[in-house]
Amino acid sequence: MQDSAVLSCSCGQVRLDIAGSPPAGGVRLSCYCKDCRAFPTHLGATQILDDWGGVDLYQCPPDRLAIRAGAELLSALRLSPKGPLRWYATCCGTPLALTPATTALPFVSLSVAAIHGADLGPRTAVVFSEQALAGPEPAPSNFGLSGVVLKLLRRVLAAYLTGKRKVTPFFDQTGNPISVPTVLSRDERTKATTLP
Repeated sequence: MQDSAVLSCSCGQVRLDIAGSPPAGGVRLSCYCKDCRAFPTHLGATQILDDWGGVDLYQCPPDRLAIRAGAELLSALRLSPKGPLRWYATCCGTPLALTPATTALPFVSLSVAAIHGADLGPRTAVVFSEQALAGPEPAPSNFGLSGVVLKLLRRVLAAYLTGKRKVTPFFDQTGNPISVPTVLSRDERTKATTLP
């Protein structure tokens, strides 16, 4: 990835530098699960969804990211009390990333719509297409999940072996999220996940 590659909100106040070089540094995929759709829907950012309600994601190790600006505007929400952390910019409601709730599983899924200055290559997987919305044509079929899981496990193992497991801009040195997550109420979650 070029030195200028950043993860940025739409108004530019939140910016994170991304190090590394695709496609070896990460995996690009489309996810059609209702939770990945509910996140931008709740934030009023449905413009990042494709024709079938899917999101374009880039998974990579979190140690590749560093906050350049707007740390105080970076916030997290959970769709349920035990769900993963979904990170967004409070200034403009831009969906940015998803992480597990702890640093025990060191990976991050970034919103491709918020990545600038990089050619991420083609997607290598489609997952949860059975939850896709009806579109002008049939939704893309699932493929590549086993490859995504295998690459994820390799990166997790590498993070443990190199001591980079806890190197992440989303958690502090004690392992706590840098922002206390907001948990959606049942009504909010239902509204965000209800099909149109």
